[in-house]
Amino acid sequence: MKALRPKPRDTISLFGEIFVFREHGQAAWTVYCAEGRRASVYLLEDDRGEFWALKVFKPMFRDPSLRDQEELAVHTRALQGLRSSHRRVVLPNASAARMFPELKYAILMPWIEGETWADILLRPFAGITAPSLEDLIPTCYHLTRVLAQMEAVGIAHTDLSPGNLILDLSKREVQLIDLEDMYLATKPNPRFENLGVPGYRPLSVEHGESLWTRSADRYAGTILTAEMLLFSHPGFVSKFTQESLFTGPRGATENDKKFAEAAAALSGPFPRFAAVLSRAWTADTLDECPRLRAVSEAIAADCPALQGVVARSGVKPSRPAINKSRSPFRPNSRKLSLLVALVIVLVAFYLVFIGH
Repeated sequence: MKALRPKPRDTISLFGEIFVFREHGQAAWTVYCAEGRRASVYLLEDDRGEFWALKVFKPMFRDPSLRDQEELAVHTRALQGLRSSHRRVVLPNASAARMFPELKYAILMPWIEGETWADILLRPFAGITAPSLEDLIPTCYHLTRVLAQMEAVGIAHTDLSPGNLILDLSKREVQLIDLEDMYLATKPNPRFENLGVPGYRPLSVEHGESLWTRSADRYAGTILTAEMLLFSHPGFVSKFTQESLFTGPRGATENDKKFAEAAAALSGPFPRFAAVLSRAWTADTLDECPRLRAVSEAIAADCPALQGVVARSGVKPSRPAINKSRSPFRPNSRKLSLLVALVIVLVAFYLVFIGH
């Protein structure tokens, strides 16, 4: 038995395939490894050039209940925004787990490319321009549709926060990650029930209400939607912290004041959504928060141009388990083509006008 200490380009055999540990894009001498509270996530590449995430749990969180993670795809295959639900679990008797005990109950899933909402919230603090409202409106609308479809079939993420949303602003879509705490009516209560994240859990959860319910995402989903609609508002960027808009639920003077300002700013361009946000903010329980379908319908009513987006997209099944997206470390092919074309033009100019 060995400790898992991979170096760039080391290989590992999982589920009958060979994967390569990829290097970090900013530090080629070390592997890409994102550290979280429960697990570390490595970037792998298979022999077809497709990219995968290997989630290796810390000892306290290596739990046999993780076996059930492979069943997520059965419940979510017809839903958008849940590509990472297509996953395989390394069981204790697998050869990889016998060689590297740390890999017990590790999860292999498609690599999701993009920025987390947490990354985007940091942009103003790093001197980077915030996304435009034109990009954020359809992106947050896609988020509300994903969450509404999940609630309609009795599924909830239960741990929604900026770090668990990956945005592709070019495609104007959202993918949910960190699905280990996903609520399904058929699943028993988890061993480690999460308590949500400050700024995204309502007062009722602060007072002990459980998030293990199909309505768990109502409050957090509404708050995240409000953040996306306000983030490019010139008067509101400065009101965000590096982690969220609100630091907690109603009751604290700072949060109540900020909510009043947010509701006022939204009531002009997004009056229907502002009303839904107010109902969520003042709700005494998760069940009293507006359904996520109401959130999505409010955004659509406030932004009629989105109807064309809905008509073109429809409700499509999630992508298959294989992720064919471009590596985050591979050059953009369009930019590369333009560069090659420019070099050809310069060489031709030299041969015609200078070479002779």
